[in-house]
Amino acid sequence: MSMSRLRVNQLRRLDPEAWTELLHTEASLDAVVVRSVATEALPHPPRSEPRPGPENWADLRRYLLTIANQSEPVPLVGKQSNLAEAHFYRELARQLPALTPRCWLNHISASTDRSWLVLDDVPNHRPAGTWTADEVERNLAALVNVHATFWQQQDLLLGLEWLPNYLARPGRGSAQRGYYELMLDNSTHLGLGRAAAISAHALQTAGRLAPVLVRSAAGLETLRHLGGWPNLLEEPHLQAIAELLDDPIPMLQPLRELPITLLHGDPAPRHWHVTLFNERYLLDWHTVQSGPAVCELVDLLEKLQQFWLTEPGRGGLELPITEETMVDSYLLRMSMQLGGSFSARTLRQAIPAALCLYVLTTWLPRFAEWFHPFVGSPHTWEMATHMNEAQLHTIGLGQMAGLRPYLANLFHRFHLAARAL
Repeated sequence: MSMSRLRVNQLRRLDPEAWTELLHTEASLDAVVVRSVATEALPHPPRSEPRPGPENWADLRRYLLTIANQSEPVPLVGKQSNLAEAHFYRELARQLPALTPRCWLNHISASTDRSWLVLDDVPNHRPAGTWTADEVERNLAALVNVHATFWQQQDLLLGLEWLPNYLARPGRGSAQRGYYELMLDNSTHLGLGRAAAISAHALQTAGRLAPVLVRSAAGLETLRHLGGWPNLLEEPHLQAIAELLDDPIPMLQPLRELPITLLHGDPAPRHWHVTLFNERYLLDWHTVQSGPAVCELVDLLEKLQQFWLTEPGRGGLELPITEETMVDSYLLRMSMQLGGSFSARTLRQAIPAALCLYVLTTWLPRFAEWFHPFVGSPHTWEMATHMNEAQLHTIGLGQMAGLRPYLANLFHRFHLAARAL
């Protein structure tokens, strides 16, 4: 067993000597002695997307270290994670010291999802539901700092084997072509039906996005079988989706022409922690990747709007700041930090493409999973579309509850964006 693995096991067994040794990696703490260690499980925040990841794993715990001559225990967080997050904290996080918690231990496992991190515990005194317009602006400024720090560092980012490139172009050759055809033929193993709405040519164009677009096409086929979603997803919307799945180049090309930067990958409100001292941290970097900044800007804007409209107890309240103001603030801050290397006009023009891609990769796969069981029972689907939120919970569609106002607005904007491409 490697020393790193041995050390992790000792820490997990609450060995005070191991935790003392860990704290001694900070020179100013060389006199500290850990007398005892307690632990408590931390709740995983609800996922916004139905994909496997670290938030589905059980090992996320707070470790409370009792220090000699100290009345209050010192909290640290131990979490199981994937290779991407572990490498991020080892190689890139030091460039974002104000936004990422200190990493005390970083054990990178050969197993894809068995790395282990020990991080500073970051309190969340101001949860997203209490954010003011100023706090939303501060989060935008923090995201700008991420994007500006790694702006146009293509050689660095693409040279990191562990870091996925969100819009990686397709490979070449007949073997690659056969892979896409096999993916299409075997899409039924997802339980979603054959994704007849997408061609092998479109999948080759999509490159790394091919698997998710297969699920998007399955979502489109499911919605077509059901006759759409009345007053929310009707024929004009389905036709716009079909056209993008048939030929995604008008959507992908404007995005692929933009400079790349580092992306958190899921800047949802639940991943931001704001302390009493106005410190803000962006946590859970397991979806870190490289790509165009506009995709992450749109991702943040949509998840903020979804949160404000659907969070229980908020009563459908609107954001304390408009989307237009957030976009303007982001572009102004990027321009101030990057000067002539940043084109606000070019990024603004790419927002429709990024919004279309967000809808296809986020919502269509979700609809495929949610609604496929209704394909053989259209009457039940019709009943479901007219149920209130409580009734949706009773038939197992609680995930739909509260979403309809947000989705109606989203797909209206999507239709306009698709026409603008």
